[in-house]
Amino acid sequence: MSDLRVGDYVEARTDWLPDHAVEIEEPWRSKIEEAAQHGYREVQVPRVWTEELAALLGYLVAEGTCTGQYMVQFTNGDLETREHFAALCESVLGKQASFGNNIDVRLSGMAARGVLEALGLGRSTAKDKCVPESLWRAPRSAVSAFLRAYFEGDGTAAVERRARTPRAQPKPTVACYSVSLR
Repeated sequence: MSDLRVGDYVEARTDWLPDHAVEIEEPWRSKIEEAAQHGYREVQVPRVWTEELAALLGYLVAEGTCTGQYMVQFTNGDLETREHFAALCESVLGKQASFGNNIDVRLSGMAARGVLEALGLGRSTAKDKCVPESLWRAPRSAVSAFLRAYFEGDGTAAVERRARTPRAQPKPTVACYSVSLR
């Protein structure tokens, strides 16, 4: 791997992704169920990988702020994308998201936050986010939905980018993941 450079061609297997519905595996399933028991309001517990669940994660990896214990925030300039994110919160987790200022959508609740954290969206900043490990066992349709939402939310697959601050980092994991789907 250390010999790979930007622009190198790499052969990748694609037959490892299943084409059928797949239950969320251990250890994520028990972590999700445990997390859903916290908080005052019920949250739907996802039990199988769906395109909607994967898209929700894709949006959050792209433009989500997952640093708080009780809240997740999605920031995007496109109203249609924000509305889709809010609809996914309701359909996947059974939680209604609220619209903040003109570009933010917020999902609050310890249980909802815990479910997302159990799936691999830990408390992180933009430079620390990557593809949740749990997604590597999802069906091909869910992985494709994750990538569509990621690119719709972030709109970049750059390995290098000019940053406004020296702390901003590229997200090469997502670019590598998309190559493996070809």
